[in-house]
Amino acid sequence: MKIGEIISQYREQHHMSMRAFGRKCGVSNAYISILEAGVNPRSGEPLSPTVETYRKISRAMDMSLNDLLNMIQDNENSEITRYTLPERLKARRRELGLTLLQVANHVGVTEATVQRWESGKIKSLHYDNIIKLGNALSMNPSMLMGWEHNDVSPERRKLHDIIDQVPIEQLDLYLVVLSLPTARLQAIVDLFR
Repeated sequence: MKIGEIISQYREQHHMSMRAFGRKCGVSNAYISILEAGVNPRSGEPLSPTVETYRKISRAMDMSLNDLLNMIQDNENSEITRYTLPERLKARRRELGLTLLQVANHVGVTEATVQRWESGKIKSLHYDNIIKLGNALSMNPSMLMGWEHNDVSPERRKLHDIIDQVPIEQLDLYLVVLSLPTARLQAIVDLFR
């Protein structure tokens, strides 16, 4: 689902005008209109809101940023990417018929650690563990973390490949970069060639 559709649905359900929702978010009603249209009026390209805009919208809708980003993901090939990380881990492990111990042994951690990842008690994963979990669960690490989309342009796919090597602690930077228009992404990709 696109951010514009989410906002429009929310406004309809709560009987809110664009102006009222804009005030609640701390952005102009004109920008809400642009978000709902989903197109940058200057460039004609799909709109790429900033992470801060997503945060404002999520707060206005009384949900976490993670929940909003999960709603925005539109990978129809894998329902698993719609879940939070703990839900994705548990769902994929069960889908493959693996036990906590089997995953733990593959990753090189304790069974209790995997259980805490699945329950959300451990909030961050070291990059090495993301790679090992991806291998254990036969899943691309980006998809496992919920970063992979079905309709990614070639430029974004290259950027995903580059950013897959970035430590998890820099996730905010990742989200900012992915919010850039395609032309800017191409310039970034060209820098790494």
